[in-house]
Amino acid sequence: MSAMPLPTQPPVAAETTCRPDKLLATARARAALLGGTLLGIENDRGDQVFVLTRWNLTRELPDLDAVDELLTRMEASARP
Repeated sequence: MSAMPLPTQPPVAAETTCRPDKLLATARARAALLGGTLLGIENDRGDQVFVLTRWNLTRELPDLDAVDELLTRMEASARP
């Protein structure tokens, strides 16, 4: 029996292969676990933005990278 050849291409980062709707769904789930709500809306200028709300905190974020950064900070502060 011959061994299968190893792949010659390096693995691709997960961020580049994920669909935007999956990234949004994941961000919404992360926000929900922290007691928050994440909405994708158009602002007054017609630009796509994300609004993250938790208790008395409401933030308008320009993209999913900014959402990820804020959620990461919120998760870190929620750890004991």
